[in-house]
Amino acid sequence: ALMYIRGDYVTKDLKKAFELYSQSASMGNSYSMFNLSIMYTIGDYVTKDLKKTFELLSESVSNGNKYAMFNLAIMYMRGEYVTKDMKKAVELLSESVSNGNRNAMVKLAIMYTRGNYVKKDMKKAFELLSQSASLGNKMAKNILKKFPTRFKRDSFKDKTKIKKDSFKDKTKIKRDSYKDKTRSKQELNV
Repeated sequence: ALMYIRGDYVTKDLKKAFELYSQSASMGNSYSMFNLSIMYTIGDYVTKDLKKTFELLSESVSNGNKYAMFNLAIMYMRGEYVTKDMKKAVELLSESVSNGNRNAMVKLAIMYTRGNYVKKDMKKAFELLSQSASLGNKMAKNILKKFPTRFKRDSFKDKTKIKKDSFKDKTKIKRDSYKDKTRSKQELNV
């Protein structure tokens, strides 16, 4: 079905893709349900139908699809077809994050930085952005570049202290050995 949507090695055919996704979704494939929901959201080949989108996403979520969790959370956040419910949206985003969805990590991190519908927690936001960036999310990487330095520093505070302490010891040793060499030269000249 994906090949028919993209036109990879076959002629692009949304009708055929829709048929294949429908067939696969009827057998319980959560990814096909998710992809069908996108077709209904956008109106690709089918008439735009947010009710059908909601139904497909809900079924896909019940089958553990992390991408459907994210999209359904967005529907709850915007109040699209459903009553706006930020508590439900945060629950779905959190579940999607725990299943490794890097886009959900970014969305939830932004909510933590602003304190929108969650308690403001910059450390949690930094952790989520770092995790998402480590999974290759470009948006997370860009946000981290602009993230307040103090939160970056705080998360590595213990490691920095160790490095500073060990650096101080080495510096002291170098100074002492330099003084010894200087004294030796002065004594020789006298």
